[in-house]
Amino acid sequence: MEPRIRKFRSRTRALAYGVMPALASPVWLHFRRFLAHPFRVKAFFPASKAWGELIASRVTRRDGEFVVELGAGTGAVTRALMASGVPAHQLLVVEIDREMADFLRVSFPAVRVIEGDAFAIADAVPANIIGKAGTVICGIAVATLPIEKQRELIAGIQSLMVKGGRLIVFGFLPFPPLPAEQLALKRVGVALTLRNFPIGFVWTYEIAE
Repeated sequence: MEPRIRKFRSRTRALAYGVMPALASPVWLHFRRFLAHPFRVKAFFPASKAWGELIASRVTRRDGEFVVELGAGTGAVTRALMASGVPAHQLLVVEIDREMADFLRVSFPAVRVIEGDAFAIADAVPANIIGKAGTVICGIAVATLPIEKQRELIAGIQSLMVKGGRLIVFGFLPFPPLPAEQLALKRVGVALTLRNFPIGFVWTYEIAE
């Protein structure tokens, strides 16, 4: 499909979301995209408010540092990050699904939204963010990836982060989603919430020195 046609369709969806709120239900959109891409969208529904708040509580960021969210979906975690005090201009969200990315742009007009692949993140983000992310949040189902793909993803994430930056991975599995030693990561902690279905886990890592 030609880029200008894709851009026209994105603008049309964005206009529809803006003038017809029924189309903009995040739960309905998330469910539809799950049915369309069940291996890419890992859950039937968006993260709960409680899970989003738990993830946001694990974020570390000094003045001037960014927070990058990979796999933002329909913005459940994005909303929690902003409510926790992360300024919109210091937040970058990445979503590979075009329809979800359009929805994010309408829902969070002050936030920079990139429609792109997390595995090519270093090429997708603006140059002023490289090396300046205090925290990277990953909503991708990394536990099922081969170790080579995990290494590829972590290498791209590491290029975004400040020294001592934090990586937050959230998902449904009760065991670590990444093999810390093989990926030169330091596992900092784990938290969970029962106020999500299924139970939501939050794993926190740092890049090993």
